[in-house]
Amino acid sequence: LPFTFGSDDYEDGEHTIYYHSVDLLGNSEETQSEEDFLDRTLPTITDDYENGWKNTDQIVTLSPDDDEGCGIKEVKYCLEEDCGVENGAILENDYEIEFNGDQDTILRYQTWDNVWHASLIGEDEIKIDTIAPITTSSFTSEEWQNDDVEINLSCEDPKLNGIASGCEWTKYCSDSENTCNPETEYTGTINYGEEGIHYIRFFSKDYADNEEAVKSQLIKIDETAPRMILLNPTEEEAENVQKCVQSVVAIVSDGEGSGTKRVWAELWDRREEKVREEEMKLTIYGTYEALIDKQLPAGEYTLKVYAEDNAKNNGIKEQSEILEEGVFVEYIEDPI
Repeated sequence: LPFTFGSDDYEDGEHTIYYHSVDLLGNSEETQSEEDFLDRTLPTITDDYENGWKNTDQIVTLSPDDDEGCGIKEVKYCLEEDCGVENGAILENDYEIEFNGDQDTILRYQTWDNVWHASLIGEDEIKIDTIAPITTSSFTSEEWQNDDVEINLSCEDPKLNGIASGCEWTKYCSDSENTCNPETEYTGTINYGEEGIHYIRFFSKDYADNEEAVKSQLIKIDETAPRMILLNPTEEEAENVQKCVQSVVAIVSDGEGSGTKRVWAELWDRREEKVREEEMKLTIYGTYEALIDKQLPAGEYTLKVYAEDNAKNNGIKEQSEILEEGVFVEYIEDPI
């Protein structure tokens, strides 16, 4: 007679079934037995991958479990979105799957027990990015600037195999020694206006925790024009200048700025027309000097001495002069 073993009256697990038969005359055979296992619970399966981007190759371990059931018979997996696990690869023994190189891969897996109960399908996304991001500065000049500098930092996370986790943040700092540790998170344009020689140091991190090496950008700002002191002619001498070749002498200082690039002198008449221009040269005494030929019509003139620094700041010193009629003496180096 049919006998159903597995009703709610029986718990899952190992059972011993005893049975014997009796014929119509009451003859009974010896009692027999057999061991059977009742398993009505589906197996389960999980993986040990922690969600998110990783920056190294990964080994993912699957953990099938049949609790106190009849045991695991088979584990299969596949590596595409919505792939059919039942047709996937069989995983043996330690149930480990290796993932090497940059990728964004869907892992699907399933297990069966010894009575072919199937677990629910498990799924995870394996994301690996081993390449550090690259940050660039919009300001790249190493020349002196005479105004505030605008700096924009741009982060790009290079793709390998078409995969990149993306830039998470960029940090920066500034100092005059190129040693500071970038800790300020970049949120937009940096307006930098401190005079002198300084450095912007910066780096970025992507979502896989790849960090690039710290970079630095040199910034040289000088917004102050050179200062000058006119030594010759003096203000008193300028009230009565003779028609001759006269020496113009000035002291030029650029402080701790970009340094003096050029110094020159100009002579302008009362009609505001330039009548003379001479380059002034640096002497061993630290002064700038030039000879200007003032053999010109008598009258009022303006002596203008200009100094330009390496940041293209221009300083000017002006002094009014009165050119008088007088005796011009020409000195001859080798008179006869």
